[in-house]
Amino acid sequence: MRRINQLLLIALMGFVFGCNTYSDKDLQEFDQQIQKYVKKQPVPFEKSESGLYYYIEKEGEGEEYIKFTDKVTFAYEGRLLNGELFDRRTRDNPVTFETRV
Repeated sequence: MRRINQLLLIALMGFVFGCNTYSDKDLQEFDQQIQKYVKKQPVPFEKSESGLYYYIEKEGEGEEYIKFTDKVTFAYEGRLLNGELFDRRTRDNPVTFETRV
């Protein structure tokens, strides 16, 4: 099992980047706003292929890649660009994803 103790997710909303109601220009503007926000933060963010910005505060132990039979447990915060918290899972109440084969 690979465990990530703290993962901070920054996104306007997960569906924004997959929604067909926004033009490519709109999506570029959203991304520019996120980049501006991320640059002001005191931690180094990475960007996933899907457009999600994140940083790993403390990486867990285990194999480098997750297998379909693994459980992944992590805590996180999700915030809007104005800093408003929209979701949080703490170390005392993390979320676990399990693939069932």
